[in-house]
Amino acid sequence: MKINIQSKIKFMMRKLLFVFLMGSLPFLYSCDKLKGDVGPAGPQGEQGVAGLKGEKGEPGAPGTGGGSAALQFTRDTASTDADGTLGFGFTLTQENAKAIEKGVILVYAKSGGFWFPLPGIVFFGEEVTNYTFLYQVDKLTLSVVVLEAVEKTKIRKFQSIRVVIVPASNGRLNAEVDYENYGAVREAFGLAD
Repeated sequence: MKINIQSKIKFMMRKLLFVFLMGSLPFLYSCDKLKGDVGPAGPQGEQGVAGLKGEKGEPGAPGTGGGSAALQFTRDTASTDADGTLGFGFTLTQENAKAIEKGVILVYAKSGGFWFPLPGIVFFGEEVTNYTFLYQVDKLTLSVVVLEAVEKTKIRKFQSIRVVIVPASNGRLNAEVDYENYGAVREAFGLAD
């Protein structure tokens, strides 16, 4: 029985030695003196996560281009009819009419000393109601209809209605403007109060 165990141990030791030698061959025969030239750069990796926003820079010089400024039209002290509708129009120049085609029409209603973006809610003293608007350009006339969007309408009086036309090129340059805030729009585009 002793011979059988000893032969098994020798056989096991040979196997372990063989595995050890085979496993160590890559380390024994690797070279570190014969190095080649550096290869070409690999392809560009994926874009990483954006870093923190930097500080605001200095204002730029005034531009010299034309035709990209926002336009503003005002209708002072206007009342809706009993159906909650108020319609009015403005005459446009050819350039203004083209600006509307790809631009944005913004409408603001003033009530109680505050500007409200339309569509949206408007306060009239203690009452709150909802308004929306429609517009149409026919040749050189911009027609705007302000509609009370509730079932029971009544005559309401606005202090003022402002229609702002933001050409598409100017809207892209001012993507961070809060268009629901008339004061921010007025300041961003240099509109008269």
